[in-house]
Amino acid sequence: MESAPVKLLFLSHASLSTGFVVGSHQLAKCYAKKYDVYHVSSAVTPYHFLKGKVGIRKLRNSLFPKFKEEFGFTDFIPLVLFPYGVSGWMDKLNDMFAFLYFKLFNIPTKCEVTLIDQPSFIGFYQTYIASKKVFYRPTDIYKNMGGGKYEKHEEKSVEICGGIIATSKEVLDALGSKALLKPNIVVENGVDYEFFSKPRSSAARKGFVYVGAIDFRFDLDFLIKLASLLPNENFDIFGSVSIEINSKKLPNNLSFKGSVDYSIVPDLLHTYRYGLIPLNDHPANVGRSPMKLFEYQAAGLITLVRESAKYKALETDVVLTYDNVETAIEKISDTILLEQGEYESRLQECAKLESWEIKSQVIENFVGFEN
Repeated sequence: MESAPVKLLFLSHASLSTGFVVGSHQLAKCYAKKYDVYHVSSAVTPYHFLKGKVGIRKLRNSLFPKFKEEFGFTDFIPLVLFPYGVSGWMDKLNDMFAFLYFKLFNIPTKCEVTLIDQPSFIGFYQTYIASKKVFYRPTDIYKNMGGGKYEKHEEKSVEICGGIIATSKEVLDALGSKALLKPNIVVENGVDYEFFSKPRSSAARKGFVYVGAIDFRFDLDFLIKLASLLPNENFDIFGSVSIEINSKKLPNNLSFKGSVDYSIVPDLLHTYRYGLIPLNDHPANVGRSPMKLFEYQAAGLITLVRESAKYKALETDVVLTYDNVETAIEKISDTILLEQGEYESRLQECAKLESWEIKSQVIENFVGFEN
């Protein structure tokens, strides 16, 4: 008799409703090709109705889960009463509502493997989920992301997990000495190589682009200075904005275009010559995985990124690091004569080694899904 397929549960941060496709989504997409995958994102509350279009979209997608046809798995978003981390009794009540949500949408509470990267789900997991294996997969240093209220949740996640899959050494080290006693591995976020590298127009690339969150980790001051010093280049910034931007202070060649549908991001990137990763000094940037760099590389973009030990080690003539705007200008000028087809090929060869297909297999081997 043929054995039942492995059930794999993700208890994760971001919902696909936000417009961002993050590591847990990419892993779920890979594993859905051969396992029964259930992806559960951070819970929503009735208060999300007050958070504008994104909040309303998450509420709607909580009640009508979607993305099965597009990504190969359904993205579930439990509807609970309160934000997690306010108080213990509220969290327990939320856990009960999350369990009812599981029952309503027939999400299994018994599975072979659970991967947790949203520590606020740990109480729910302990009370309602029966899993043969559970691994904690932290993707950021959460205390630096304004997540101090989740410290106890994270401590419990480390305590009960069978092992840790961190997206950077900095994230792993930040968990403390108890985490290092657990089986652990660092697997940086990767790139959906086939999606980002598909052949596009051979027209000449031009200009600078950024696609992603524009939040407290984004170096707006640097970008304004750089655009001002390169008035003949366009700087187009795509993504949701959660910081204050004074449009009167922006140079004419710097434009914030708003969010863009994920499905057209590769076509968009293939029209530009340079990709921007303008990180500021916020501690939350220390543990970030270089997924955006790999996506830019797969799309054939010369990348300009704030200097750090991580990115300095990856620097080449087409991965440029800077510590100030003058350094950035100097390194950009060194790339002017690079031939487009030649550097695109080199960038894509590097990105291919960071594909999610490879990363997902490393994690699968570490966890032992079918053991």
